[in-house]
Amino acid sequence: MKVLFGKNGIIRRLTALILTCMLLVPAMPVSTYAAGGGVYAKLVSLKNKYPEGYFWNHLVTTTTNDGDSLLRRRDESFANSVTSRPCATHHGAAKPGQYDCNYFDGGLQCMGFAKKVFYDVFGVRESSLPKRYDTGNLMVGDYVRINGNTHSGVVLSISGNNFRLCECNFDKDGAHHNCLIRWGYVNYNKSCISYFKRASNYSAVDTVNLTMSWNNPRGSIGERNATIYVTAQANASGRFTAASGTLYDASGRYLASKSENAGVNGSKMDIWYNIATELKKNLQPGTYYYLRFTCTFSGKTFTSPYYRFKTAGQKAVAVQRVTLSRTSAVLFRGRSLKLKAGVYPANATYKSVTWTSSNKKIATVSASGTVKAKGRGSCLITARTSNGEKATCRIYVW
Repeated sequence: MKVLFGKNGIIRRLTALILTCMLLVPAMPVSTYAAGGGVYAKLVSLKNKYPEGYFWNHLVTTTTNDGDSLLRRRDESFANSVTSRPCATHHGAAKPGQYDCNYFDGGLQCMGFAKKVFYDVFGVRESSLPKRYDTGNLMVGDYVRINGNTHSGVVLSISGNNFRLCECNFDKDGAHHNCLIRWGYVNYNKSCISYFKRASNYSAVDTVNLTMSWNNPRGSIGERNATIYVTAQANASGRFTAASGTLYDASGRYLASKSENAGVNGSKMDIWYNIATELKKNLQPGTYYYLRFTCTFSGKTFTSPYYRFKTAGQKAVAVQRVTLSRTSAVLFRGRSLKLKAGVYPANATYKSVTWTSSNKKIATVSASGTVKAKGRGSCLITARTSNGEKATCRIYVW
């Protein structure tokens, strides 16, 4: 089993693949604290409400519903409004027919937008929470004030000492970007944080029912080997720590398995399984097999459906019976006898036989079935096929 990173695992030669999902019952949801996964899922779901490239503002229709008037009245009636036009001004009241800022929880522009997004995720007002300065503990979904207390946003992602925001009205973009909504547009450093706030119900919001989908089964199939790929897709961010695959024959009998550790952060992991090189298992041509995967994600193990595939070529026809031209013979020392083996059915795939003598001091047998008498006594000459079918001839030597 291998985890795919970037170009690793590219198949140079692809042959026909037959993969049929035999059991399409998904893994049961598991309630777990996903370290920001539930918050992240709820946060990014707001992209439909606040689309990238749109503006958090509204059309001014009277002299009493421009942004400044909303602020004076603490009027949040336009807090859900999004348009495709930038604000006319950030430094004065817009006129009817122009577009102007929305208001929420004491803020306009970037501050009001961040407060609104924060409220939509947690149902808690940012203004009710204490300030925090322990930026080493910053988490996805936190409200942050940055750049000398001049800009606000909600943390979208964190990588080491850097983070990205859901934000609007990015500084220095010019008037045509007034209240423009951005998702992860700028990579900030934690050193620019003035303070941040965390929702009092963060853990409750972050508790999610984890589910795992198994997508895009694919692979390379030969006569005696197969490499099968599958993508494990979770409904939240977390960490994959292990993966495995188990091979079964057409009747569901266990054949082999392979497990190994993984180390993938995010919500998706690609896994591949090479049967011959990793399990040292040779498959039979033209034969059906089943393969099943597992992965461990955020401390929970999920199991895939059974995937059925068929190897290339014609299915082997097994030998059912072996006969010999003689069942017994008497030889004098130094004399020889040629035995012939008959293998049935006639269309058996592997018809060759292996010849053996039960006592080489009495008689030997060559690879082609020629028996040579050596010493007085009796022994058995056996012709055996690769699947264990056999026939014998009793040799008496004088």
